Amino acid sequence: MKKFDLEAEFQKYMKRMQLDLSVMELPELTERKRAFIAGVSQVFLFMKNKATGLNDLDAVAALEDIDQQLSYFWNSIKLKPAHDASV
Repeated sequence: MKKFDLEAEFQKYMKRMQLDLSVMELPELTERKRAFIAGVSQVFLFMKNKATGLNDLDAVAALEDIDQQLSYFWNSIKLKPAHDASV
């Protein structure tokens, strides 16, 4: 079993964004998935290349900073935060 299933996370993301896959044209779906995967890739690269070199306090501070920036973004466009685990 995968510990982080990209397809399942993409489905959750689409649900949070209130986007209906059944009515979406293939080019739009493809671009949305590409954007999602690109975002996950950037976070993964940060964790792999930068966060692993930080001490625990700096790593936590970096994650808190990311969390604040994400919250600010989602609040500014008035959507439920994409990193909200309740959905």
